[in-house]
Amino acid sequence: MSILVESANISLQQAQQAILNILPKQYIAVARLASLQQKERLPVVTVVGKYNHGKSRLLNELIGEAAFSVADKRETVDLNRHNHEGVTWLDAPGLDADVAEGDDRHAERAIWLEADIRLMVHAAKEGELDATEAALMRDLQHNEQLMQRRTLFVLTQIDQVASDESLQKILAELEGQMAEQIIYPVSSVRHRKGIEQDKPLFVEKSGFPQLRQALAEALAHVPQARHHEKVQLHTQLSQELTQHNQACQRQLQHLQERVKLRDQGFAEELTAMLIKADEDLQEIYTAPEVDHAMDVDDISQTLQWTRGKQERSRVHIAYSRACIQIRTVLAKYGNLNLPKAQQVESKALSTVMVAVMGVSLKNRHDLQRLFSEEGRVQLFADFYHYYELSDDYQALQKAIAAAQAAVQACEQAIAALTVFKV
Repeated sequence: MSILVESANISLQQAQQAILNILPKQYIAVARLASLQQKERLPVVTVVGKYNHGKSRLLNELIGEAAFSVADKRETVDLNRHNHEGVTWLDAPGLDADVAEGDDRHAERAIWLEADIRLMVHAAKEGELDATEAALMRDLQHNEQLMQRRTLFVLTQIDQVASDESLQKILAELEGQMAEQIIYPVSSVRHRKGIEQDKPLFVEKSGFPQLRQALAEALAHVPQARHHEKVQLHTQLSQELTQHNQACQRQLQHLQERVKLRDQGFAEELTAMLIKADEDLQEIYTAPEVDHAMDVDDISQTLQWTRGKQERSRVHIAYSRACIQIRTVLAKYGNLNLPKAQQVESKALSTVMVAVMGVSLKNRHDLQRLFSEEGRVQLFADFYHYYELSDDYQALQKAIAAAQAAVQACEQAIAALTVFKV
């Protein structure tokens, strides 16, 4: 069964995890895409802003009931929600909330994960935006351009500004900070007074009619915006997964090619060196009429440089030269030492050369047998066995296995993305 077919049998949560295994930094995007799969989900309006800027009171006036707590101290430390007339209203912790208590995570969830519309609240008495507010507004504006999620900027507590002239000055400062952003100045106090005292002029001067109209237009746009956002998020994640998969494929191909060339190089160089060793030893194979290498020296010749010693030395030097040449190939490919499991206390004996060639001295007959065509086949097999057990080779094999797992994870994530309908 293909990964694509299997993807139809996984849950939305499993699909999210498969994608996040590859793109962990896209948590919000993946979670938002998952939330947009809920067709019956009510439109969500999130009110965001600093503590004591009138967020909760603004919400109460918009929905016409005291659903959110209003206090002079910081009350909102979690996501406070209320469903009213087919809309979910969210009051998020303030932008100056306590990070140590995790309030910033609640605010992030409210703004970026749950909200279809964001009401960015700023108290008029504070004047221009501070750095945190300005940065958030830039992010919200950019998000609206990409995803069509509306952001309405609400200037609250305008009744606390000394004069219309001061208010106009504040509006000018804010307009300078937020290019092409419509500002909705409101006063919750005037609106409440106008409702309770039945004074339409107060209601009109509160700014709420204009804000409600803009909010109604934004709510009507939510279905279209959600569809657009689903397509955008799906496309974005698909592109990132494809790019990541291509990078993993390239890495896997690079490693496989590297191993292939390495294997080929070792095989060719070792074969050539074994043949050369045989060619260099040809003159040694043929014994002279009198082979003094077979002479047995007696104890009286211990300190003498006899013809037997000379001949044996010539054979052993030729053999040592062949071993040195073979060893250069092993060293080039990191194949000098035995695997740790096979090593002994003596480092000199824990080498591939000793394991394959032994430690005993070789006579002419042994050399000829060792480097004959049949002998070279066995030598090649023995050396190649230890080559495959070497640390360098094993490290490359582990890297290939990891790269193959990464490619498979990418393919699973790409297949999992098909679970999300657009």
